[in-house]
Amino acid sequence: MVCRKAAHNLGNGLGTVVGGAVIRAGYDYAAVLLASAVAFAIPFVLVLLQRRRGVEAVRA
Repeated sequence: MVCRKAAHNLGNGLGTVVGGAVIRAGYDYAAVLLASAVAFAIPFVLVLLQRRRGVEAVRA
């Protein structure tokens, strides 16, 4: 499904950006893992909320 793949790609991109920002801020590697996990989960939560509201996934 396009929607799941897009959510996965968005999660990876957000994880990379957030991880880089955490490193620049001077936090250790554990903070990078936590921040990346949170950023990665956001798109999946959005997909679940859309499904709950009844929004159809876009199919290729």
